[in-house]
Amino acid sequence: MISLEPCDDPDEEFFDCISDVKYCAIASPQGAGHGEVYMDFEKAQTKWKQMKGSRMKIFSNFAHAQDFASTPVKNAAIDNNAYPPSPKPDIEATPFSSASQSSLLQLRGYTERGDLDKLRRAIDENPMLLVTASDTPTLLQRLLC
Repeated sequence: MISLEPCDDPDEEFFDCISDVKYCAIASPQGAGHGEVYMDFEKAQTKWKQMKGSRMKIFSNFAHAQDFASTPVKNAAIDNNAYPPSPKPDIEATPFSSASQSSLLQLRGYTERGDLDKLRRAIDENPMLLVTASDTPTLLQRLLC
């Protein structure tokens, strides 16, 4: 049973205050000042978001948190040449325009009707009609077989 009487033992006086205290340490980027240690997570997170390149870590030991905060974060030099741009191909652009939806429908109509003359003329005028993601090759295969 818990007694409501005051206790004379100073060690037992604050037994209910023992909790897992967490320290939020923020390490600043090199050359951007010094890091800080917070006990309030919200304040630590606000500060962390304000400092670009900073790191935040939570500790249960203040000394470890202070150690982390006092160690500056090394600036990672971003190497823009890590992935060099792909070389340009040595080919010319085609003089033909890509196939429009209406020209593809027209080509399909020629194919379904079996009108080979108009089909050949349309392909001669723009060979890009054969380079599509549509079902043009399938239609031509049915027609020509």
